[in-house]
Amino acid sequence: MWESLGAAMVDDEQIQATRRRHGCAWLSGLCLLAVPLLIVGLWIAWLLASDSTAQEKLQTQLAAIRKAGHPTDSRSLQKYYEQHTDSSDTPAWLRVLAALDNPELQRSWSDVPLMDGFADDRVPLPGQPWASERSTREFLARWRDLYQQILELALKGKAVRFPIVFASSSTLLPHSQQLRTAARFLLLDGQLALRDGDAIRVEQAIRGLWGAAGINSQDPLLVSHMISLAIDGMALELLRDALQTGLLPAERLRELLPEIERGTQLSPSFRVAMIGERATNLPAWLGAQGDRSLPGQAGDALHYLEIMQQMIDAPGEDVEAFVWAFLQHQPASDQSQRASWWSRLGTGQVQWPIPAMQGAIRADIYRMIQYRLAAVACGVRLYQQQHTDFPSQLAQLAELRLGMEHMSAPGNQPFGYRVTPAGHAQLWSFNPLWQTSVPAEPPDTSPGNVHGPENHRWLWQLELPTAAVD
Repeated sequence: MWESLGAAMVDDEQIQATRRRHGCAWLSGLCLLAVPLLIVGLWIAWLLASDSTAQEKLQTQLAAIRKAGHPTDSRSLQKYYEQHTDSSDTPAWLRVLAALDNPELQRSWSDVPLMDGFADDRVPLPGQPWASERSTREFLARWRDLYQQILELALKGKAVRFPIVFASSSTLLPHSQQLRTAARFLLLDGQLALRDGDAIRVEQAIRGLWGAAGINSQDPLLVSHMISLAIDGMALELLRDALQTGLLPAERLRELLPEIERGTQLSPSFRVAMIGERATNLPAWLGAQGDRSLPGQAGDALHYLEIMQQMIDAPGEDVEAFVWAFLQHQPASDQSQRASWWSRLGTGQVQWPIPAMQGAIRADIYRMIQYRLAAVACGVRLYQQQHTDFPSQLAQLAELRLGMEHMSAPGNQPFGYRVTPAGHAQLWSFNPLWQTSVPAEPPDTSPGNVHGPENHRWLWQLELPTAAVD
């Protein structure tokens, strides 16, 4: 009996020990499970609290944007576009753009520079050989009426309203490529006029291209802004060629100067494009009602609005301020892309539109500097026409009383300048996005230099007219 009782007591102790072990294990498991759940719960609570605060700030920001009369979605963007464009020339432009789609026209521009993608990219300058001269002249003669329609409409310089239906990132711009074709028409005739020594037609083409650049200047989209800059660049290219050869007389240059000086400031279409881009991209963060962000994305939306406001408020009065604002913003953007996943929490979607905006900003910076070079080159040419020879230094431009001697490269540095032994004037600047000062020697534009094509834009060379050389 005692043996049975002892065995029972031993079994009971084993059972109790097993229960204690199981209890400890259960408590340990509960602790292991509860601690992560508590951390996750606190993290979620923090996210909800942060999102709630961000939502309130977002509502304030959206209200301020709307109060300023700026769009925040496709519907308000449509209204904004219609308020800032003119429809009086819309039917005429639509007829012209439809004519540019004519298959017969497109077949006829075979081997024509600028028009045929497989032909040369420009009409050769005077004195240079030209294999497709006959076909080019025949093309322009055949389509002279169409060219004249384009020129007359472009010279008005109106911001034309096209039948655009804004649908966020799915917005289509059927007129954009056709506008570039119309601009190439103007540039082609201008280059041919330069070769023929026709100063009046060259000036007309330059002014026509400036007007064509303004046609979609009020399209509130980044793509339209870039097209406007590309067309403006065609005008700058033709102006550069005209200044190089010395074709334009003094009275023509003086009449062009006000427009050249306007080009030294930020393009007027830049701010419009940034306002439109903001309205185009906001729906990616906002809900169907367009007044609150999607869950957890308020911080992302706020960060995007902050970046866009910096772009909209960017100073456009001078190159230095604009370059500085861009360089100040670019490192912050680059740093945010390299940041840890924790610090990027809530801002992940912001990064995708930034490269396109940076490309537009670079293009605007290049444009402003190029127009400064054009203004000084214009002064140099005016001085040469008055004195036969080019000035030995840019300070001599002061006698023209046009203020050209005050034009400078970024950082208020004087442009590089010299007169070559052959009597040509060389004027140069630098790329402020990867250089800090004007080099002592002109940039190397030789074909063997890997940076030759890029350097070409920073070096302007003016030749003495043949009569002056003789």
